[in-house]
Formats: sequence, C-alpha cells, structure tokens
Amino acid sequence: YEGYARLIARNGLILKDDAGIATPYFYYPLYSYALAVVHIVFGDDFSAVYLFNFICISAVILLMWAFLRNRIAYGVTALVLLIAVAPFASKYLGAYAVSAFSDNLFAPLVLAMLLSCVTAFTRRSIGWLFLTGVLTALGAAARPSLMTHVAFLGLAILLFRQLGEPARRLGWAIVFAAGFVVGLAPFTIRNWIVSRKFVLLVSSIVQLPYY
Repeated sequence: YEGYARLIARNGLILKDDAGIATPYFYYPLYSYALAVVHIVFGDDFSAVYLFNFICISAVILLMWAFLRNRIAYGVTALVLLIAVAPFASKYLGAYAVSAFSDNLFAPLVLAMLLSCVTAFTRRSIGWLFLTGVLTALGAAARPSLMTHVAFLGLAILLFRQLGEPARRLGWAIVFAAGFVVGLAPFTIRNWIVSRKFVLLVSSIVQLPYY
C-alpha cells in the first residue's frame, strides 16, 4: 500500500510506476489513494502513515459515538459502550498503526456506511440511501469483502414492507445501486483506461460470488 501511495503521489492517479507502466488491476486501491493524499499534504516521511492510521482509529471512536448517541435510551449506557470501543480500537487497530494496513481505513468506512444506512431507513430518505451506496463502494475499495453488503441490503430493501409498495421498494433498491455504481466508478474507469477491461475491485469474475 505504501509503495502504491508513493507512486500515486509521484506519478498521478493512473498509478504508473517510474517506468511509465500501470498495472491493470490492484487490490484494495482506496487506502493507497488516501495515503497518497496524506503524503502530499504532510510529506514523504513514514510518520505520515502513523498519523493517518491514528486519524482513522479516532474516526472509529467518533463514528461509534454518533451511531450510539441517538439509539440508546440512557446516555450512560452509550458512554459505557463507547469506553469499551476505545480500548478495542486502540489495541486491535492500533497494533497495525505502525504499518500501512487497509483495515485502519476500512473500519471507519464501514461504521460511516452503517450510520448512513440506519439514517436512511429511519428518515425514509432517498438521499441518505444513495450516500449509503457510495460509502459501500468506498468501503469495498478498501476491502472488497464489503461487496457482500450490496446483495444483502438490496434484498433487505425489497423485503422491508414499511417502505411502501413493491414498486417503491424497487426504486429504493435502484437508488442504492446507483450510489454504489457512482462510488465504484473512479476505480473501474481507472482500470478501463489501463487495461480496456471491465474490472471492478476483484481480479476474477469467480471472486464476485465468493465475496
């Protein structure tokens, strides 16, 4: 990830190496792009990796608070749960803070996606659902296993009768899918430019049903 980040910062978004050759496919692209931005802003020193990882860990704690604060009747209970999350994040995510590791970005993206998803259902908001699709795509760009969420949430929307008639539910599912496509588009377009092949975030079509 660190090697890719430096190539992006040095040679641009297409991710060409110093010989001008771009790989047609690469795993977990978002972390390297995010890390490249950190290097551009804060410098090429490896301490930028530490800084970015601890920002991501802090975001996990803040997002968990945002997720809990309106969904638990008593503030003390939410505070106790948050206190439980903090050492967990520090121990299990912090253990990888000394290296370029995509899970540090994946964790806050998953929490942001869940917060957006619950808000969409609570408020019956198409806009929040579209954002959920975008965040799902970005999370999948950090770790492709989140592609599983697309099928499960799509099915949940179709089965959630409180949203209204089947046609309305289908419309909601399409909005979510549209958000996912928009979030995934930059990575797919990049791979199309490089390889002239329709590549999502996995190297083989066989991997899609696996995820």
